[in-house]
Amino acid sequence: MRTSHAALISPVLVVLALAGCAEGKMSGSYGSYAYDSSDTGSSFVSADTADTDTQSDSATDTGVCTHSSDNPITLYMSADDSNSQATPVLARAAIDGGRAYNGPARKWEFLNYYDFDYQAADAGTVRIVPQMEASQDYPGDLELVVAVVAPHVSPADREPLSLTFALDTSCSMGGQGLAMAEASMQSMAHQLRSGDTVSLVTWSSSANTVLDGHVVAGPDDAQLLSAISGLRAGDDTDLSNGLSTAYRVADRHTAAGTMSRVVLISDGGANAGQTDESLIGDHAAAAERDSVYLIGVGVGDAGSYNTTLMDVVTDKGRGAHVFIDSASEAAHQFDDDTRFLQNLGAAATDVKLAMTLPAGWVIDRFSGEQISTQSSDVIPQNLGADDQMIYHLTVRACGGDPSASFHFDATWSDTTGNPKDTQLDADVPTMSAATGTQVAKAVALVDAATAIEGVWAEPQSGRQAYIDAAVAKVQSAIDLRPDDGDLAEVKAELSAMRNEL
Repeated sequence: MRTSHAALISPVLVVLALAGCAEGKMSGSYGSYAYDSSDTGSSFVSADTADTDTQSDSATDTGVCTHSSDNPITLYMSADDSNSQATPVLARAAIDGGRAYNGPARKWEFLNYYDFDYQAADAGTVRIVPQMEASQDYPGDLELVVAVVAPHVSPADREPLSLTFALDTSCSMGGQGLAMAEASMQSMAHQLRSGDTVSLVTWSSSANTVLDGHVVAGPDDAQLLSAISGLRAGDDTDLSNGLSTAYRVADRHTAAGTMSRVVLISDGGANAGQTDESLIGDHAAAAERDSVYLIGVGVGDAGSYNTTLMDVVTDKGRGAHVFIDSASEAAHQFDDDTRFLQNLGAAATDVKLAMTLPAGWVIDRFSGEQISTQSSDVIPQNLGADDQMIYHLTVRACGGDPSASFHFDATWSDTTGNPKDTQLDADVPTMSAATGTQVAKAVALVDAATAIEGVWAEPQSGRQAYIDAAVAKVQSAIDLRPDDGDLAEVKAELSAMRNEL
């Protein structure tokens, strides 16, 4: 969340909750990016798949190695430009409800949602941690996981917070949607402290400012909880009007040394006013330039939730995108000291990772959202306190030095807008000897996401066996991390989905 260099003010947090009355299917429209290399360099191209996959023959160098270059290539990467975490929860909600999930399972969102045990960076810095191991699925490839790790920030030491809730109260928010919106706001209210400022804008066919710059007395402020508990669903959904009103309110309460956020809460249905996703997203982009940052909280029925719309808005607004399907998930995301700051705080802004690929090496797969040889093609990310950005790739030496050194360069800004640069050189033996089992966990999560989405391309007779193979891969990671609750949860979900096919 970038501070305005002109005003030197902290970002404004806007949280949005969206809903709509018309029923619809979950949208799976999303994109990623690939690169194409030659001796003269590489170019940025668009891909239609959920992850970049340049592989054409994993058993030999034919196909993959046609992308190799005689020169080093610098690639700019975005694991995910908005810290999206929605699809793992959407998948879990469907599977727990007895349905075989048939929506997007974005690999980077699985890497964002689940926890990794990296040591925090020193205060005022970020840390680059690259680790490698041989790929079990792609002979000749190496699994490469790179983490950009933030420093620790104690909840007691965080900056004051200014929240502007932009709450969808249209007709489709009745029942589950509004209940989860209330649970999310109540969880955040529990984390507030004396002096934090809260505003609340509700919107359906029109916008209504319920709270305007209310200074809370402390956790569970009585006036805030009263406003939350009195919410009722209305009629149509004019997201564009609700979003622009919330930003105007947020602007009034922006102050130096304050984390300001707009929180959009909705089921993602926009059926009145401006419904074009890019036009709605432009509200968030314009506000971001004035240091107003957006968090998207998805609620409502998991089967009809518009993940595409909310992804567009939060990508533009450079904030987290989560989906809340239960009170326990609301507490997990917003009433946990660490998670609260990961989602709402900022330790580094405008983070962009560049990796210089040695001569003769290629990227076989990239499980992120953007990759390009052109820095301007890749949207920088914001990194919350106690969090990390996880980049997963498989790479191969195609005649290049098998012990070559990779160069990593993370450019970023601190919360006052000062540009920073963290660099690291690491050779293959050093990255392969790195201790820890984070690579195993990352690969297992990517494999699980691949299976959840990819199973539908398999013939009916082979779908259960396809999921069984993914379960075995996750179990291999559990063998290395026997106390990892995340992996146990993912294994159980895969097994349940297998039985529902």
